[in-house]
Amino acid sequence: MQCFLISQDKRHDPVLLPDGVTVVLGRGPETLVTDKKCSRTQVELLANYAYRSVRVTQRGVNPTSVEEIHLHCGDSTTLQEGETLCLVNGLYPYCIHFEQDDNSTKKNPLEFFCSKRTQKKTEEDGKAHAVKRLKASCPSEDEEDDDSFVAEKLRQLQETAVRAAQTHSSPQKPLSKLAPQPSDSWEDRGKLLVFTKKGVVPSTKVAGFDLDGTLITTQSGKVFPTSPDDWR
Repeated sequence: MQCFLISQDKRHDPVLLPDGVTVVLGRGPETLVTDKKCSRTQVELLANYAYRSVRVTQRGVNPTSVEEIHLHCGDSTTLQEGETLCLVNGLYPYCIHFEQDDNSTKKNPLEFFCSKRTQKKTEEDGKAHAVKRLKASCPSEDEEDDDSFVAEKLRQLQETAVRAAQTHSSPQKPLSKLAPQPSDSWEDRGKLLVFTKKGVVPSTKVAGFDLDGTLITTQSGKVFPTSPDDWR
């Protein structure tokens, strides 16, 4: 079985719609439509051979219609045989035709509408359409997809970190049972010098303060000191 999108005003040759493959149609050499109100990616067509129908999704700004149904950007509807699809603003009508494969001598739409040379070119164009995918969509849909992707990645990273901590951590004494710091102390950890005040109780939460520009400032007013004596 094959499905063809046929221009009712015979502007161009029938377009092959493969089963389950997205085909994008709009202003361009394939349709010979030059109307600037028609987007280059006006509609997305997805044929379903099992139900003998085509799913129509509008991607352009101006309305696409199927019979009396007027779509908006992102809207979808079903196109059946015998119904008319108007590409934009009620113009450029199309219909679909499903052709059952058999060994009879009955001509298909390509053989009826064009010569053998044109038929070969149209079939090649149809194959080219089959590998196309819609790159432009409504901004809101892109943002939702991006947010979902980031959220899923963050969740996976968090789960990985938890599993790694559970695997490599060794049993430790609960912090609530640890004694307070007995005296003031300094610890030299390479490039980091840590001061612990007497009486500090171990906790899973700490408070940090950025002292730059508040307690720690320069006399010159510059971010970095001009000399060792420039500190206040």
